[in-house]
Amino acid sequence: MFKSLKIRIPVVILLYVLSVIFVSSFIILHTVRVHSINEALNKNSVISETINEKIALYLESAKKTIVTAGNFSSHSLSDEEKIKEELSRIYDNYDYFDLIFYMDKDGKLIFSKPINENAIERYEYTDRDYYQYIMANGEPYISRLYISRVLGQPHFVVAAPIFDENHNISGLIAAGIPLENIKNVIAYKERDFNGDFWVVDSYGALIVGPESAEALPDGEQIGYMADNPVTLEGQETSLYGVLADKLVGIGETKKNGQMYYEAITYVENTGWMVMVEQSEAVILQDTQKIMDRLMSISIFTVIVSLFLGLLLAYSITLPIESLVSKVRKLSYSGYAPTLFEHQSNGEIGELYDAFKDMTVQLDNKVVELEASIKREFNLQQYLNNILMSAGNGVLAIDANREITLFNHALENITGLWKRDYVHFPCETLSQAIKIDLGGIIDEYEKNNDNTANYEQVLIRNQQESIHCRINISSVANAKGDVVGYVFLIQDTEKEKMLDEELKREDRISILGEFTSSIIHEIGNPLSGLSNLLELFRNDDVTEEEKEHILDLFEKELKDLNDIVLNYLNFARQNKSGSTVVNLGKIVDEAVNILKMELINHNISIRRNSDSEHIEIKVNRRGLKQTLINIMKNSIQAIRDEGSISITLRKRGEMVEIIIRDTGVGIQEADINNIFEPFYSTKQSGNGLGLSIAYKIIRDMDGEIAVESKLGVGTTFTISLPMA
Repeated sequence: MFKSLKIRIPVVILLYVLSVIFVSSFIILHTVRVHSINEALNKNSVISETINEKIALYLESAKKTIVTAGNFSSHSLSDEEKIKEELSRIYDNYDYFDLIFYMDKDGKLIFSKPINENAIERYEYTDRDYYQYIMANGEPYISRLYISRVLGQPHFVVAAPIFDENHNISGLIAAGIPLENIKNVIAYKERDFNGDFWVVDSYGALIVGPESAEALPDGEQIGYMADNPVTLEGQETSLYGVLADKLVGIGETKKNGQMYYEAITYVENTGWMVMVEQSEAVILQDTQKIMDRLMSISIFTVIVSLFLGLLLAYSITLPIESLVSKVRKLSYSGYAPTLFEHQSNGEIGELYDAFKDMTVQLDNKVVELEASIKREFNLQQYLNNILMSAGNGVLAIDANREITLFNHALENITGLWKRDYVHFPCETLSQAIKIDLGGIIDEYEKNNDNTANYEQVLIRNQQESIHCRINISSVANAKGDVVGYVFLIQDTEKEKMLDEELKREDRISILGEFTSSIIHEIGNPLSGLSNLLELFRNDDVTEEEKEHILDLFEKELKDLNDIVLNYLNFARQNKSGSTVVNLGKIVDEAVNILKMELINHNISIRRNSDSEHIEIKVNRRGLKQTLINIMKNSIQAIRDEGSISITLRKRGEMVEIIIRDTGVGIQEADINNIFEPFYSTKQSGNGLGLSIAYKIIRDMDGEIAVESKLGVGTTFTISLPMA
């Protein structure tokens, strides 16, 4: 009975309708549930970030107040009463703190507000982490959560060092911030959010938490976060593991049989963890009503679909039975039009005519398709011959990162056979030539360029290194979807050799200028030495005068030695190998070397960067020496009180180091000469500092430029290729 169309078609249609209804209902319900959870988690992440920022701003403001007090105390170190008055003023006028105190370098409490004589006389505070950190590093610090020995209640301490006139640490100024202040900073209430907030320090001590967590055992004043298991970004760990590794994101945990979600962030420069927690049941409260209503609608739709399916199936079976009856009377005769002759009218007759027209058209289309395939094949062969005969290497890779074309020029460049790599993943070729083709594709997609060029070193025959230029472009279909990539690979080894030859000729030309300059520079000290020697031999010169002449002689020799050493440093070919370095660290090292000069001249320095991690391949020592030379010129141009800003930014395949000062500036007539050897506008100096910097940057395939305005300042811009 099931073989009958009257039964089979209705059953198939009904099963299909039922499947669609149930699958659609399941997808809709699942989508609504996932959307509700995701929306809540996104909201919780925003709340966590907001709390994070509020706490960070509050702590930064409190720290600035204490740092200011520390600076004031450093300048007023000889007047202890003045320091106490300043601390009392801060305590009375700022509601950040429940305690402020002054401590000497031995950890002894000298003064506190409010005053606790017992704490002053009884304790030394060398065991506190803020004391140990400041004595070791001389920088402001925010402590872990403590029970105050002065107030007897929990708070954390913001501390800043005090320096004597020799810039040695002589003590510290610190203040306690009570937990209640942090709770007030958060300022979220139950009516605003149906969940829990947690703020803990880097040891898990509870700063802010739900009421159930803040109920401490008898005798305990500091609570600690429970070490519950949690899954964060697919990684199973615990809350203390998350805290130790400073993991951020959305975590999941089960408590009392319920699923909870935590949005976790960290307060900058403190190690404090902010966690916004909400249960899945609470998140899905409103969603459940929608799910119940949708289920009712789905059941009703299923019933209606069953009824309509039966009617539709019955209406289809009647004409199909008639058509089957007619078709069974026909015999197979190929594509003969007489196969579909009929006398019936209506839909079945139209179906006969449609079958007849379709077979005729299909026969014509087959002929056209065969001709089109032949034309496409010939065109493809023609294009392949062009690509295979091209002078540059051509490599084609499809969307699955498999090689589809490897021409003869590329075989000559790489020393490899195309038969070993065509239809294989591009990683196999990358390993052979030591160039990450997949990485180039990823970077190309990230930058969203139409075409991009890369300078690379290719390993030929797995033993010979040659320079090459790689051009990559994407291949798109008619819809604009990327279906592959084409690499044009050009051997630039001869270009590199020519470039090196030009550099050597340039160096010879510069050294010619140096020879003339060095002879002139050495002439003055030699003339002075000759005069001093003649004077020394004079019998009328006293012993005291001879001693003075010897001092002058020694000074002239030192000046002569400095000129020769600077000349050698400038003229010496750079033999140090290039390495990949973190540009930010190189800048920090150069700034630290000049830190005392900056402090002595009251010059502030600012660092800006559009990326935390910029890598370049350079001569590390040479780049650091260049930065030091330029910043020394800036310090001399500022003289006393001003600022220097250093900005790092990416520009395509280059990275720029911009050093801007607020010095006196350079006259327009001097700007074109500042990189010339021995050219200097200063009374002291031999004019080689910027010349050496210019040479170092040129040797690293970089550029250096300068802009200046009298009375405003000077800007040096160094451009270097990215690693």
